[in-house]
Amino acid sequence: MTAPPSRAQPADLDLVIQGASVLDGSGATPFTADVGISGGRIAAIGDIAGAGPSCDTVNADGLTLTPGFIDIHSHADISLLADPTHAVKALQGVTTEVFSNCGIGFAPVDDAAMAAMRGAFGGLFSRDHGVAWDWRSTSEYLDRLRTRDLGANVAYLVPHGAIRATVMGMAGRPAEADEIERMRRILGGALEAGARGLSTGPGYAPMSHARPDEIVALARDAGFCAIHQRDYRSGLIQCTRETVSMARASRARFQLSHLQTSGPSAAGKAAEAVGVLADARRDGVDIACDMYPYTAGSTVLPAILPDWLTEGGPDATLARLADAPLNDRIETDLHALDRYWPSMVLLSVGSSANERYVGMTFPEIAEARNETMGLLVCRLLVEEHLQVCYLVHHMQADDLDTILAWEHTSIGSDGLHLNGPAHPRVAGTFVRWLGHFVRDRRLVDLPEAVRKATSAPAERLGLSDRGRIAVGMAADLVLFDPASVGDRATYDDPALPPTGIVGVWVNGVRTVRDGKTTGAGAGKVLTS
Repeated sequence: MTAPPSRAQPADLDLVIQGASVLDGSGATPFTADVGISGGRIAAIGDIAGAGPSCDTVNADGLTLTPGFIDIHSHADISLLADPTHAVKALQGVTTEVFSNCGIGFAPVDDAAMAAMRGAFGGLFSRDHGVAWDWRSTSEYLDRLRTRDLGANVAYLVPHGAIRATVMGMAGRPAEADEIERMRRILGGALEAGARGLSTGPGYAPMSHARPDEIVALARDAGFCAIHQRDYRSGLIQCTRETVSMARASRARFQLSHLQTSGPSAAGKAAEAVGVLADARRDGVDIACDMYPYTAGSTVLPAILPDWLTEGGPDATLARLADAPLNDRIETDLHALDRYWPSMVLLSVGSSANERYVGMTFPEIAEARNETMGLLVCRLLVEEHLQVCYLVHHMQADDLDTILAWEHTSIGSDGLHLNGPAHPRVAGTFVRWLGHFVRDRRLVDLPEAVRKATSAPAERLGLSDRGRIAVGMAADLVLFDPASVGDRATYDDPALPPTGIVGVWVNGVRTVRDGKTTGAGAGKVLTS
C-alpha cells in the first residue's frame, strides 16, 4: 500500500525511521514508508528526503514498525519504582503499562489499609528494593512515579481493594449504603488525581465480599472497570454472566481480566465463555477481555483460602491458620477445593526457610515435609507470613487459542515482578504472541496481532494519542524483525530476554537499541 502523505518539513524532524514496513495498529495491511518524529510525536509519514543535519536516522529496511505495545493488564505498580528502566518489559516492546489490576494496589489508602493490603498481597510485589512505601494518596503515588525516569508510560487504575480496606478494613461482609458512598468519594478523588478507571477483583478478599451493587456503583463513576471475576473454574460461565450483568447495569466499559479456563472443571468452556461476551456486545454492552499467551498462570497462595479464613485481614488469617483446633476444618475445606494440586508449583516465598522447595509441585513438597496437603498450605502460609506465590498449569491449549483469537481480546501479561523466579510471561508475553502464536502457528495474521496489542487496548482505556502510527500521535514505537522476533523465557529460566526487537521508542526517545536498553527514561503518567 502507499503511505499517507507527510505533514512536516524534513528540516523540522528529530528522527526519521526509513523504509519500514509499517503496521499502523489499526489492523490494516502494511505499507512501506519513512516515519518522522518531532518533539516526541509522529510528525510525518511517507517519503521523507533531505532531513536536516541534526536529525537522527534509522535504516529499517526489512523490518516492521508498529505502535508501542500497551500492556492492558500489568502489575508493575512497585517494580517501576524499584527499577524505572523496566528492562524486562521494554525489551519486548512495551511502552505503556496499565495498573493496578485485579483490584490489588496501594493507593489511595490510609495507614491501616496499606498494612492490610501489603500483608495480603505484598508477595506479588516483592521486587521492591529501595521503595519506601510511604505514599498514601493517589496524587502522592503518581507524583512518586513522575520523579522517576520511567522506561514506560503509566496508566493507573484505582484498586477496589485499597478503597474498600480504607473504608471498612478487611471486613468479610457486604458494604452498607453509607460505606459505598464513602468509597465513591474516595474513588472520585483518585480519578481527579489522574487515575483512568477502576479495577476490581471479587475473586480476592476483601472484594469477594462485595455485592454486585457495590461494584456497579463504583464502575459507573469510574467509566472503565477491569475485573478479575469471582471464578474461572467450575463457576466460569455463571461468573462471566455476573460480570456481564454488572457491565450492563453500570454502563461502564468493562474489561474482563485474563479470561481463562482454570483447571479440569472449566476445560473446554472457552467458546461458551466467549459466546457470553459476544452476545452481550450484540446487546450493546461495552465489554471485552484480555489474556496472556500461556496455559499457566500464577498468583498468591492465600487466594485459594475460603472466605471465612481471610475475614479480618492478614493478622486474623494467620491466627486462624496457626490455631491447631481449626486445622481439621481448614484441611477439610482445602481438600474440598476445585484444585488439581499436581499442577501447582511453588514460585516464590518471603524468607529463605523454604527456598529449597521453589520449583517443586505441592504434592512433592507435602511428601518431602511428610504433611497432608491441607497441613502444608497452613504451615507454609504461617511460616512465610502469607507471602507465598505459586504457578499453576491450568489451561488446555485449544481453550487458550479460542480466547486469544476472539476479536475483542487484547494482549495483557498479568506479569508478577517477584524478587526470585517468576512466570515467563513477565519477560515474554508480547514477543511470544508475535513469534509463536502469530508467525509460527498463524492463529491470527500479523496486522490483527499488532492491533490486539496496540490500538485495541488504547481504545479500551481512552488513550486517544496512543496505539496508532499516524501524524500527531505520540511516538511510542517498536521496530522488529518479523522473521526472528520471539520469546526465550521459559518456566525454568524465566528472565531470558527476547529476540528480534531492534528498537523501542517512548515518546520519541529510544529506550531499546539492538536488544539492549539504552537507560533513557521518557515515560509519562498518562492521566485522564
